[in-house]
Amino acid sequence: MLSKSANSLYLLARYIERAESLSRILNTNSQHLIDGLTNCISEKSYWSRIYSIFSDEKLLNNKNITLNVFCQSNFEFSIKNSIKKAREHGRIVRDLISDDMWLELNSLYLYVTAQKGNIDLDNCPSDYFGRVQNSTLLCNGILNSTIERNETWVFYQIGLFLERAEITTRVLSLQFEFSSNDLSYIWNNTLDSCNARSAYHQKYGSDINNFNLCDLLVLSNTFPKSIKFCISKIYRYISMLNKHYTGGILNEAERVAGKNKSTLQFDETCNLFANGLNNYIRNLQSQLQLLSNKIYECYINLSKEFQLKSVKSHRINCVSNQMSQ
Repeated sequence: MLSKSANSLYLLARYIERAESLSRILNTNSQHLIDGLTNCISEKSYWSRIYSIFSDEKLLNNKNITLNVFCQSNFEFSIKNSIKKAREHGRIVRDLISDDMWLELNSLYLYVTAQKGNIDLDNCPSDYFGRVQNSTLLCNGILNSTIERNETWVFYQIGLFLERAEITTRVLSLQFEFSSNDLSYIWNNTLDSCNARSAYHQKYGSDINNFNLCDLLVLSNTFPKSIKFCISKIYRYISMLNKHYTGGILNEAERVAGKNKSTLQFDETCNLFANGLNNYIRNLQSQLQLLSNKIYECYINLSKEFQLKSVKSHRINCVSNQMSQ
């Protein structure tokens, strides 16, 4: 596989996952603003706090931060920009994805860039966010149902789970932007933003607290949006690449992924709070950025064809059905 194709599959997954996550986060927060659940915080101040978890840039003018910045601007973490980038990378790997996935992705791009999307965003934001969520989830569903379980699948999965883990850390860090009086609201907001309310109540009951919340979103082995779950998947897919194409030679991407997998595997929930949850989340974000850099160095930043020695056909043998799980 060409490193250019590997890069586009990896980024295609990241941008689709980012658009889906953003639409859910923004829909949750805009609905809470409408319902008056934000403890009298002004709308512009509220969106400025949301902005701060997605950008390291200092806000020169808080008045410019509105819902539209997250939807229709060229901001890195806007829905429009994410879908635009996804479509660009989808075009590059057009021969590797199905017609149905391309048509759905292209249809979504036309929606968010046309007047119809702007009208829905202005008049009924929930319709706009619902369309984005449904289309991005459909794209992932189509890909899961139509793509061969080879290196194409692996690079897509690595990108998807890395973006998902990063988004979860950003959602968790939102609580540090509000006062302690707002924590109950933030915990509920976090569950809805991660689509984790049902999973939380099934596991912990009706009482919501930060200890159980972090146990679910950071250390759960079974919840698909937990950081531990995502890192375990990333390590698994990187190991498959190295096993089938390099004869099991360890590289930096696998080393970093394995180190983080082991750390999370043996961590306990109380350890998350030992030196401050904020510090723990920031460290996770740094480790995810390091992992992203190592993936790029090991698999993407190549000057010639991605020469990984496969036994026969440059495809991952999934006789054991490992990759379908």
